[in-house]
Amino acid sequence: MKNLNIAYYLSCCLLITILFSCEKADIQNSTQVDHSKIHPRSVPNCGYCAITDCCCSITLLSDDDNINIELCGTSSPDISDEPCYAESVGSCDVVQGYIEYVSLPLQNSSALFCVQKNTPFGITYASGFPQVRLTCQVGQTAPQSVVINLNTPPFKPYWMVNGDCELVSCF
Repeated sequence: MKNLNIAYYLSCCLLITILFSCEKADIQNSTQVDHSKIHPRSVPNCGYCAITDCCCSITLLSDDDNINIELCGTSSPDISDEPCYAESVGSCDVVQGYIEYVSLPLQNSSALFCVQKNTPFGITYASGFPQVRLTCQVGQTAPQSVVINLNTPPFKPYWMVNGDCELVSCF
């Protein structure tokens, strides 16, 4: 009788082990990770940039209040799925990608956006000459940046992002 109880106990343990291992395998197999969205930067808001894209920032430097900017050529369809297109400008190729609308409410306010490496993007501002700082090396030590006055020649609002996420003027 004692051997029968031990055999029954071992059979139950084996059955429970099999059931739990199958359930655990189903849970492990159901987890999918989209590695194209994981970005190795320390900047939390750049997490929506694809790993191959540059994380860019535009910062309002002048004391203008509440300026609204349109960016053409951004690469994050999670933010905007409205396509944009602009003919070749200066030394830059055709600008294409997505439109992203950015509002900078106060001096020193910033907004982040994504741009694919080796592609141009454009900045449109309706009126005035606000001064802004651009960088596409957000999260890097000593990032390269440029300061421009929007709508002021020769600083046209078209820029190329190279393979190192450095900004290169199209003019």
